[in-house]
Amino acid sequence: MEFLGRFQIGGFIFSILTLTRTYFKHNKMGGCCSAMFNAEPETPKVITPDPPIDQPQLFVSARLGYWGWSHDFGVWNQDRPEKSEDQQETMWLWFRKRDAGNCMRVNLENFVRTNPEKPKQGQVLYYSMQQKNPQVQSFNRIAGASRENFLGFMNNNNNNDDHYYQNYPGHGHQLPQGSHVVSRVTMITKWQSYSTTRVHDGDVGRGEALFGQSCALLDVLAIGTAVTTYVETVEQKEDKDAEGRVIGHHTVKHMDKDTTVLVDSVQYRVTVNNLLWSQWIVPGDSVSSANANSITVTTPFFSTVLDGGWTSRTKYRIQTNMGIDPALALLLSHIVTTEYSITDIKNDLHLNIPARPPQAFTNPSMNMSFQLAQTLGNFGGR
Repeated sequence: MEFLGRFQIGGFIFSILTLTRTYFKHNKMGGCCSAMFNAEPETPKVITPDPPIDQPQLFVSARLGYWGWSHDFGVWNQDRPEKSEDQQETMWLWFRKRDAGNCMRVNLENFVRTNPEKPKQGQVLYYSMQQKNPQVQSFNRIAGASRENFLGFMNNNNNNDDHYYQNYPGHGHQLPQGSHVVSRVTMITKWQSYSTTRVHDGDVGRGEALFGQSCALLDVLAIGTAVTTYVETVEQKEDKDAEGRVIGHHTVKHMDKDTTVLVDSVQYRVTVNNLLWSQWIVPGDSVSSANANSITVTTPFFSTVLDGGWTSRTKYRIQTNMGIDPALALLLSHIVTTEYSITDIKNDLHLNIPARPPQAFTNPSMNMSFQLAQTLGNFGGR
């Protein structure tokens, strides 16, 4: 019981941390909260030169601050030391995340700090500007009634049938003992979330030849499915008199709702000066392999290992590829695996799931989809 109590308290604290971090992702951070989320590292005694622009590198990054509260990340060469004092003195670069009006700005900085008015700000190798609120669209339909789906800009159709989501591990909950099921309705919600991040050259001109006066655009389109099961039950209750004797019975109706939100895939597209540079797809958590303790995200620019998976990761191992500035690849990896992680994508959804099944679902003559939205990408039905 003592272990269970500690586990429950730990889970509660983790939930509070996640919700609080999500809130401050989209709101201004000031005062004591600013100090809590902003972890500006001290300058190491020996500053490591910036990585060569034409050589692949192996980086390790991890969140700074206590309990993983901070939005800022440290970057090390090859590996991160175990001791905190060694981590500080061997830190190579770091990510600074701050509010910038309608966007969130992430700087990749070194420790060359020469501005007396901003003693904690180093040179910016590259920086990104990410819109805070993605564009989310969704529609609902009865499970098994049709096969409409969002496709995205890469025409990647999800082949999972509705029963795959209905039987997804962990979906559904145990009904009260002694209750009788009157009706069971399953609703499928198809959704897509679109967001754009602009990646700019920094102070030292590493990206001048690539970007010129422009920037790179990273378009991110997440496609997913939410499955909601409504179960109406009738439970028989005893009627008792003042002395506790059973004098009759009555029935009580309950409507139980259980929703599981899943990401099917995340599509990424990078363009520079209106020219397609690259695009790729990362599986979401509806695929069982995406729930592993260690996940590798492989792209044309980098290969990143998420130690601990999408939800409980502790550090990231980023191997950059030949043909791209390793600092630019490092920033792209950071955006893809942190700002657009499976957890962050879900936290930004805010799907409108009805508390009770709509009338169209409970009327056998109206087996149809509804709330069909104009799509940002392609849309198809099978």
